[in-house]
Amino acid sequence: MAPGMKRGQYEVQDFIGQGAMGLVYRAYHVQLERTGAVKVLQAIAPDPDATARFRHEAQAIAQMRHPNVLNVYDFGEDPGTPYMIVEYMPGGSMSDRMQAGERFVRSTALHLLDGIAAALDYAHSLDIIHRDVKPANVLLDGIGNPVLADFGLAKLLQSVSVKTVSGVTTGTPAYMSPEQVMGSSVGPAADTYALTTMAYELLAGAIPFEGEGMLELLYAHVHREPPLASSRNPDLSAAVDAVLARGLAKDPIARWETGSAMV
Repeated sequence: MAPGMKRGQYEVQDFIGQGAMGLVYRAYHVQLERTGAVKVLQAIAPDPDATARFRHEAQAIAQMRHPNVLNVYDFGEDPGTPYMIVEYMPGGSMSDRMQAGERFVRSTALHLLDGIAAALDYAHSLDIIHRDVKPANVLLDGIGNPVLADFGLAKLLQSVSVKTVSGVTTGTPAYMSPEQVMGSSVGPAADTYALTTMAYELLAGAIPFEGEGMLELLYAHVHREPPLASSRNPDLSAAVDAVLARGLAKDPIARWETGSAMV
């Protein structure tokens, strides 16, 4: 979309980035004097069934009100391609900052995990499962608070016609729970597993199963135990190892009951 084009009441300003789902643009609502982000979901085929499911998911997500959950301002389709207008986060994503080489000190890591866990626990109380918790879906506001984005999009990909787009999955392999790998039913424990994987990464400096090919990585989630976090960061205690091990349990029932309990 070129600058000046409109989606709903928002006027496109510039291109922000591209993900597996589509393109993201910064936009501005003149009457409200509010900046937002337009997420054009190109991965979803423009057929009536897909559009209806997208509308249903967008309505559910738009009802969420939590300081650590990204607000949805509007949604629609134009021309035939679904789009969603969401809150604009000036701090970028955790993934961007980690790929740039930033290492979060322990207090910052715990602050980020605490906010993400609160967002997940709130969503779970509404029977909403994220299904794709990862650093790329954690945005940062102007003062460094975490805001979780893209609720429901993984579920949407599972239930609608999806265009052939490189990188489109119903979860991200490095953070995917064993039950997601196996195609079993997914509940809050899958999000807890992904949150714990992020905790391991922030504290140990690496994801639990590092340097694996795609198939090996998926196999590892189901059949292998990750190295102790303290083996990668000797500053971590056996107590931290135990907390992470419980959150990464193969059996969903054995994991922490909530993300906040794990943090």
